[in-house]
Amino acid sequence: MFIWLLDFINSYLFRPLSLVLDRFSFIFDILECERTQKHVKVAFDLDERYQFLHSSVIFREGIIDDQSGQFISSQEMKGRHFQVIYPAYSDCLILSWVLDSGEVVGRYIHDDSILKLYRKKRKIDGQVAYWINTIHGDYCIIKADSK
Repeated sequence: MFIWLLDFINSYLFRPLSLVLDRFSFIFDILECERTQKHVKVAFDLDERYQFLHSSVIFREGIIDDQSGQFISSQEMKGRHFQVIYPAYSDCLILSWVLDSGEVVGRYIHDDSILKLYRKKRKIDGQVAYWINTIHGDYCIIKADSK
């Protein structure tokens, strides 16, 4: 009898409450994602805001000098067919492009590794550029066909 009573209470009282709480939790997670996840902002900027997708790019690795406002490049790669992928249930961003040799290369950037975003439109040699500051290094992506 006691077990039946607990089952009744769980089924008709607490279960609907838990569904409501789960729904609010889901909505809160979506709002929190939009507010905090930097990798989603990067994907939006590169895709929608500056239209980098399927473009030719120059990908530079180096250091952003905050004092001079310049990007000091240590390595540079030129490629085409630039892609931005951010898996739905993951906190990461995958940038990929095809080199002239036909090799597909890219970078995996986890949301926690992004320190600072430079979302303001930048131009380097008359071409649109996007900077990402991470704990592993800084990246400058230049849209090569944006003159």
